[in-house]
Amino acid sequence: MHEEEDPFTRQLIGFAIDVHRQLGPGLMESTYERAFCVELDEHGVPYSQQLRVPVFYKGHLIGEYRPDLASAPLCVVGQWLSPLL
Repeated sequence: MHEEEDPFTRQLIGFAIDVHRQLGPGLMESTYERAFCVELDEHGVPYSQQLRVPVFYKGHLIGEYRPDLASAPLCVVGQWLSPLL
């Protein structure tokens, strides 16, 4: 299934668009992230912020990735608003 066909992905994109329409451009990313979390809370979408995800290369731990948000079903949201600005 392509992401544009996935209802959950479309829902998240809709939340991001709503946040951008309400707040407009030019604010700090953390402000948009907090507003996005309000949308997720209001719609009962569970999420985690700033998870630490280990990154392995050929069986060796080489670092970690910290997405802004992660939600279920699996969807990692990072720099989520950048294309809208």
